[in-house]
Amino acid sequence: MYCSRCGFMLPENSVFCSKCGNQIGKNNTKSANGTKLIARKCLACDNNQLKKIGNNEYYCDYCGSTYVVDREDTIVESEITDQELIDAMEKATDLWIKDRYFEGLDVLKRYENHNPHNCRYWVKLGRAYGSCRYFQEAMNCYNKALEINDKDFAIYSNMAVDLMRERSDFEKARKLFEKAIAIVDSGVECKYGDYTFLMANYGLALIQTGEKDKGLKYIQRAETRGYENGDKLRKIAGLKKGIFGTWH
Repeated sequence: MYCSRCGFMLPENSVFCSKCGNQIGKNNTKSANGTKLIARKCLACDNNQLKKIGNNEYYCDYCGSTYVVDREDTIVESEITDQELIDAMEKATDLWIKDRYFEGLDVLKRYENHNPHNCRYWVKLGRAYGSCRYFQEAMNCYNKALEINDKDFAIYSNMAVDLMRERSDFEKARKLFEKAIAIVDSGVECKYGDYTFLMANYGLALIQTGEKDKGLKYIQRAETRGYENGDKLRKIAGLKKGIFGTWH
């Protein structure tokens, strides 16, 4: 484990950092109870696209803050992500954009004990491990995320992609994609680009499990919504483009 303040490596179950004195494992979430949730805007990161995950429950898929409101949109329960963790997740994302995956992973690993109830953190750490080809560590992170919020379809989608990439387990990946689609179909909101990614990769899983026509339809549906890597998925599935533009 690492100190979230200075990055010093510490023995497991440390209470304080022996280098800088930082308290390890303290509760770093804040509460906004009694405040109005205006325009569904996250109070921690100013994200105005909070996901509705229940009748009165909202979730920020950017920083991981959670809210429960009453009929007047007054917050009655909340866990607000602190700025230090938001900054770390943003730094890791910037490093991934530059293909500096291992550096991004090192940044996030320092915060494993900073806010253990933040679902978005565990999803991002899972992605970081997956990008560095640490498959089992990625799955462990996704499972922790599911313990916190099993209504986040992206967790199932990420797990499915890693199963296809690392183990070629298309059957299990297909079932995970179908769980993700069921969550979206139940009314849980998601970003447009995330859903097209889900549809396209579900299409690949269908093709690889013997349902080529159905899989191609899902990839085509994703392409009509702006997905740009459809041909790459078709090639991964072993399909070839005929002279009339059809794939077989």
